[in-house]
Amino acid sequence: MKAEQNHIPYLTPEHLADPLALQTYIYDDNTINYYWTDNWDPGFYIELAYTGFISVGMNHDELGDILLPEMQFAYALLDWENLHVSRKIKKLGKSGFLEKEEFYITFGKTVDPVIGGIAEAYSGTSWITSSYHNLLRSLITSETLPRGFILHAIEMYHGKTGRLVAGEIGYTIGTIYTSLTGFFNRRDPMYNNMGTVQLVCLGIILKQAGYACWNLGHPYMQYKINVGSKILKRPDFLAQWHRFRDRQIKTPFARTQEQRFDCGEIVKRVF
Repeated sequence: MKAEQNHIPYLTPEHLADPLALQTYIYDDNTINYYWTDNWDPGFYIELAYTGFISVGMNHDELGDILLPEMQFAYALLDWENLHVSRKIKKLGKSGFLEKEEFYITFGKTVDPVIGGIAEAYSGTSWITSSYHNLLRSLITSETLPRGFILHAIEMYHGKTGRLVAGEIGYTIGTIYTSLTGFFNRRDPMYNNMGTVQLVCLGIILKQAGYACWNLGHPYMQYKINVGSKILKRPDFLAQWHRFRDRQIKTPFARTQEQRFDCGEIVKRVF
């Protein structure tokens, strides 16, 4: 399993099934973070997520669509006691703007609207390849998946216009929510703060639903620190991950019925 210099190791389900190999050659190896596989089986993807990997896609010149599972060196983890709401967002909430314009969040039944928003926001540079898109479509339409895995497409709408202005793709395992990727409308000045509003509102929604914490992935983006995330090295993150990944939520978010959360009401709760 040990990688040759400058080579990314190939990962198989067998590597995850052996606890000793997993601990020795993946968790404890601080020289390697990325692996690769051409196995797009949903069960393998879920097992990667359950193990603590965050996987992205890549269109390789020779190999085609491949999956790049990453066991990060460090993670941004948000505990609810550290959730920070800036003065700007509080002022926005007090102004009544969010209520007047009817901004709301819902959990979508398909990933397509959010992935479309990501593609538009990043001009086609997203790591969601065609194979990854198909995988996400399969996961969000499956009612029962291993490890209690649930994929979520979080959508934030401007109710007055019906426009999707922000959103993200993520998943829950146990009592941890993990963000994969997201976007907000950068073109219209009216939506300048909506990415942060979506983050704050989602954090409050997750907290009230009984989730323990939020895994925001890579810690090197300032907005994650701004909302209160703490940077944890891999061993410390994995200790938290293993603590919460097998716990159960009493009322997990259902995709079978419409759930609408009004952003104005949510932000007012943190005043």
